[in-house]
Amino acid sequence: QGTVGSVPVGTTKFIGLLADASQLSNGSFTLNSNGVTYTVNLATGATVWDNARQVVPVTNFRAGDAIRLDGSITSGTTISAEVVRDTSI
Repeated sequence: QGTVGSVPVGTTKFIGLLADASQLSNGSFTLNSNGVTYTVNLATGATVWDNARQVVPVTNFRAGDAIRLDGSITSGTTISAEVVRDTSI
């Protein structure tokens, strides 16, 4: 599996709002996207960006932030995220 730009091949784009930030220190958060609530887990080596595409700690994210991510559904409504961008910061 390769990449196209910085996006891993075989991933899906998700856009939504960060709903629950209480598990950010564990690399996990809840995302509301198109009426579905997803549990997002950061993949090992995931890229985490702010709006300017500068690397930031995921713990800078806050509930209500606008999130764009590239990831794969691992089961049901759980996403393994490869690239996460908080466009609110």
